[in-house]
Amino acid sequence: AGGDDLEEIESLRIFDRWGRLMYEGLGLSPKSMESGWDGYSRQGPVPEGVYVYQAGLRFDDQIVRYTSGSVMLFR
Repeated sequence: AGGDDLEEIESLRIFDRWGRLMYEGLGLSPKSMESGWDGYSRQGPVPEGVYVYQAGLRFDDQIVRYTSGSVMLFR
């Protein structure tokens, strides 16, 4: 059925609790374990805690759906 399979993560942004951008990825493959955020910013590893994400997801019907939420980082 159209729209069931995720083809690409068009954008992924991770923010800390103060709204600072920690990570931005564009054109990521959902099938690659190397794609996405690894818990590091440009300054190095970020502390454990709750981070907010925003993502634009393109499915096989070529519709981009936007989602957001939070993720808990553990070390």
